[in-house]
Amino acid sequence: MDIEVKQLKKYQVIKQEIKSWILSGKFKVHEQLTTEVELAQLFDTSRQTVRQALGELENEGCLYRVQGKGTFVGNLVNQSQKNTRNIGLITNHLFSNIFPNIVQGAETVLRRKDYGLFLMSTNNDYSKERECLESCLMKPLQGLIIEPSLSALPNPNLDYFLSLEERGIPYVMTNANYPQIGAPALVLDDEKGSFLAVEHLVGLGHKRIAGIFHRQVLQGVGRMRGFINALKHFGVPVRSQLIGMFNYLEKQEQPSFLLRSMMQLPSHDRPTALVCFNDEAAVSLLDTVREMGISIPEDLSIVGFDDSTLATATEVKFTCVVHPKEEMGRLAAEILIDSIEKNSRPNGFVFEPKLIVRQSTAKNIE
Repeated sequence: MDIEVKQLKKYQVIKQEIKSWILSGKFKVHEQLTTEVELAQLFDTSRQTVRQALGELENEGCLYRVQGKGTFVGNLVNQSQKNTRNIGLITNHLFSNIFPNIVQGAETVLRRKDYGLFLMSTNNDYSKERECLESCLMKPLQGLIIEPSLSALPNPNLDYFLSLEERGIPYVMTNANYPQIGAPALVLDDEKGSFLAVEHLVGLGHKRIAGIFHRQVLQGVGRMRGFINALKHFGVPVRSQLIGMFNYLEKQEQPSFLLRSMMQLPSHDRPTALVCFNDEAAVSLLDTVREMGISIPEDLSIVGFDDSTLATATEVKFTCVVHPKEEMGRLAAEILIDSIEKNSRPNGFVFEPKLIVRQSTAKNIE
C-alpha cells in the first residue's frame, strides 16, 4: 500500500475499492452489490463506515438504492451522454520530449472531425494511469488514444483495459503496447532505427560503439535489441562494458554515470561512438562531456533518437533517428475515428525510421 492510500480514511479506502470493482466490470450495471453486513466483514469495519462509503458512491451516481431490496450499480454514462463526441488521450507527459507533438497531431484531426479532446497524463506512473482510466470509464468518451506507462513491465491495470473492451470503447496505443493486452498500436520500428544508427557509425569507421538504453519501456528494449543485432551484423564486437541501461527514476543521473564509466576505460576499450535511447538522454550527457574534456564529435560521436526539439537546442546539433511524432498522432486519431464510425476494431501501424545527420557524428580518426 502506498503512502497516499495510507493517509486515506477507512471509508475512503472502501469507497475506492468498490468503485474499482464497478469500473473493472466485477459488478455490472444494475447488478446488486454485496450487502452492508458482508462488506463490513470483508473490510473488517463497522456498518456505519461502509454506509458512509456507499453514501458517497450513491451521490456520485455509482450506486443507487431500492427500498427493501438493496444497493445496485448505477449506469455512470446515461444514454444522452453516449452521443457526445469526445476522445480521451492519455500520455506520459504533456510538456516534454515528443509528447506535445503527438498530442498536436491528434488534436488537429479531432478538431477537423468535430470531436472534443479530454487530455490526461500519467508521468509514467501505474497508479496515475489507473486514475486516468478510472476517469475515462466514468466519462462519456467514444474512444481513447493511450501512451503506455513503463510498457516493458507487467501492467497492473489489465482489469480496466478489459473493462474498456467489454463496454465497447475502442482504443489505440502509441509508441508501444502492453504485450499482455495485445491492443492495436502505432509504433516506430525501433529495432530498425538502432540499426540505422549503428550502420551510420560503422560507415564512419567506428569499431568501439557504446549504447545507453531505457530498460522499462518497449522502445528501449527494441532499440537495444536492434543495436546489438546491428553490431553483430557489421562484425563489430559486442562489449558488455559498453552497453548500459537505466530505469525511469534514474534517467537524470544514470546515463551520465554510465558514460563516465565507459570513458574511463583504457584507451583501447574506450568507445569512440555512442547510441542513446533518445535525445533527452543524449542532451543529459553534455555536462559530463564538458567536465571530462571530451570533444563532440572529435573524441566521441553521439547519435540520439526522436529528433525532438532537444536535438538542436544546444551547441551540439545531434545526429538522430527521426520519430514521426505529429504524423503518429494524426494517424492514431484517424484510425480511432474510423473504428468508431464503422464500429470495427482499430488497426495498428508501424512507421519506418530514417536517420538525419548533423554535427554530432564524424569519421573515426584513430
